[in-house]
Amino acid sequence: MSTTITEAHVRQFNAMLILVHQQTQALIAPRLDPVNVHRGVVGALDDFDLIGSFLAHDITDRHGDTVPLNPEHSRRWARPYPTDATVYLDREDKVRSLINPQSAYNRIIAASLRRSEDKRLITAMLGTALTGETATGTQVLPTSQLVAIGSSPNDVMTLAKIKSASANLDAGGFDDAPGKRIMLYSPGQKSAILAITQAASSDFTARRIYDSGNINGQEWMGFTWIMVPDVKNQGASGISTLERMLPLTSTTRTCVAFATDSVGLSINQELNSFLDILPGKQHLWQARAVIDMGAVRILDGGVVSIAALEE
Repeated sequence: MSTTITEAHVRQFNAMLILVHQQTQALIAPRLDPVNVHRGVVGALDDFDLIGSFLAHDITDRHGDTVPLNPEHSRRWARPYPTDATVYLDREDKVRSLINPQSAYNRIIAASLRRSEDKRLITAMLGTALTGETATGTQVLPTSQLVAIGSSPNDVMTLAKIKSASANLDAGGFDDAPGKRIMLYSPGQKSAILAITQAASSDFTARRIYDSGNINGQEWMGFTWIMVPDVKNQGASGISTLERMLPLTSTTRTCVAFATDSVGLSINQELNSFLDILPGKQHLWQARAVIDMGAVRILDGGVVSIAALEE
């Protein structure tokens, strides 16, 4: 079997997939502080070094001794993991469809990798961070960073919960400039958000969210609001849930407010794609793409978990 004929297909597939991957929107990574996005990482772990805050020393006597400062140094670690997306194609016409710029295969492969990146970041924000000089320590999100579910009717996403998250980030001294604070919510919180008078009424805001029917992508209460839907399979057999993006336990959804400089992303390897013939599979085509990445919560005070009823 001659394999050289596939070279044109391989190059075109790679180019098209990379292009689609770049155009397919990741929800979270583009919002992070660029300083905290490490590319070309080598090794099983990637460190993020932190220096604590301190006050300058007042000079109260002439010719006195210099007083050195002793800022606290700490370290957080991200552990990158490879993630892949693979599709089998069993006829030549499928390959010709695959390398078309508008190919559905290109879109689903690229989108799946972007969603994996978003999920990795959400898990890192809410999960256990590796700490210490050699990544032997752990740090969970402190209870001070949790906004509880509450009881009905205050179990939904309320203005009080949003204000609490905002005040929490204020207390940590995080930048409140536009785009510096992000609120991740699911479609199950949309109804409650639209019911908040201060969000929907022109008496309080010029955002006019009822014109678009959504707050997604808008600035309100100091946050850029980003809706993160679950991954659904829209197949012929109906709709099924493949992955919960924001955690859902029973009827309680965990939403996340975070400062853009409080989370780190480590990328060992950018998108790498393959298009191969598999002789052991009746010479079908395998389209596969891989990306290697990890994430970590760098600053605990910059992440707030908000429990809300899923409507």
